[in-house]
Amino acid sequence: MAFPFFPSQSQAFKWAITRRGLLGLVLALGGVRAGRGVQPLRLALLVPLPSGQSPGRAGAYEVAGQMAAWGALLAQETLAEVAERGGLDLQLLVVSTPNQEVLERVVQRLVALEEVVALLGGIGQGQAEALGRLARQLGVLFVNLGDASPLLRKGNPFALHVEAELGSYLLGLRALTRRLGVQRPLLLGRQPDLRVWAQGVWPGAGGAWLEGSEDPLYERALTEAEGEGWDALILLLGPEEQLVALATAQQRGYSRPILGLPTMAAQTRVFYVLARDVAPALAQYRLALWDPALHRGGARELNTRFLGRFGRLMDPPAWAGYAGVAAVLEGALAAGNTDPKGIRDALIRRGLDLAKGRPLVFDARGQLEAALYPLKINQGATRPEDIALLLDDEPIPLDGGDRREGSPRFLPSHLFSFLCPDWGDQGRGRSASGG
Repeated sequence: MAFPFFPSQSQAFKWAITRRGLLGLVLALGGVRAGRGVQPLRLALLVPLPSGQSPGRAGAYEVAGQMAAWGALLAQETLAEVAERGGLDLQLLVVSTPNQEVLERVVQRLVALEEVVALLGGIGQGQAEALGRLARQLGVLFVNLGDASPLLRKGNPFALHVEAELGSYLLGLRALTRRLGVQRPLLLGRQPDLRVWAQGVWPGAGGAWLEGSEDPLYERALTEAEGEGWDALILLLGPEEQLVALATAQQRGYSRPILGLPTMAAQTRVFYVLARDVAPALAQYRLALWDPALHRGGARELNTRFLGRFGRLMDPPAWAGYAGVAAVLEGALAAGNTDPKGIRDALIRRGLDLAKGRPLVFDARGQLEAALYPLKINQGATRPEDIALLLDDEPIPLDGGDRREGSPRFLPSHLFSFLCPDWGDQGRGRSASGG
């Protein structure tokens, strides 16, 4: 499914053909080369981007990738002076990776020839898994911006995860349904692993679990959702499959709240507009890692800078790109060098100011604590900037309780142990109290 998207291309971005004939967006940022006493800190962002041949039509992953590229570029521009004061020349290489095959071909060259110390990405099917594997083989850092799979959080000493993990999204959806007064939600999904994880986090919910291409328009699943006893529908599907299910629900006159799994590619205003357009009569709620309406703790300033630089509102993938670059720089400054393992080690348990009102911390697995905000799709919006209404400028509590000191910021350790039973104590998350 193609998404209407018209990126106002920055003059900093130039389309090019690499020596291997790959169409990509390749740029080297950072201005002057490192001089005497200044050490280069070279990062590579690898994400799907809108095609240079038809930039007006893009898929969900390309839209998210473009946002992530803009966020990373803003971080590089904003933090270059901070890096220089710390003896570093912050540089950014951006490469369009429309699929996993392209990604695997370019990573080896980036590390060998460009001396990249960190690979940022993970937006796009299979790309996070490939980047994590390659980073470990090559001894460079991988910063996951877009894949929530718990399996990626297992035992990779070179990985950091800015994207929230699946369990945190499920806990957030559970908390949001409770806030909406939902008693018995029905979970709709296809992946067998997702069924196990969802039932572990949300044992009281019902399930309509499909296999393969079964029920492609979700008509049978919607029939079950319309039955007595279910008062909300939770779409644990990819972005494009969520749109299919929403369209069917609209056609059938479904009248109960619908919530969707907020994967990174489903956290853009382009996606929100499409979700509203295919189901304008439905009450739709979302969770997001960021919102342009946030204003506390530096959020207003960051949103203003992004809007002024790119003429677009800052969607969550843009925040993830910004946070990824900022985190790597912070780790390098704290470590006093650009060793990938040293950067990661320096970031564990270290509070980072990422414009969310309080410091965020990476746990022992390299997972950044999740701060998720509840949104409602604005059915009456006439402008893209009005399509999502921020319901609360404080993150939704992932334990379902009231906000209080000591409430969990990470996926609780007993739930992570359920999702990844072979992961030892050293990989478990911690609470805000440090336990």
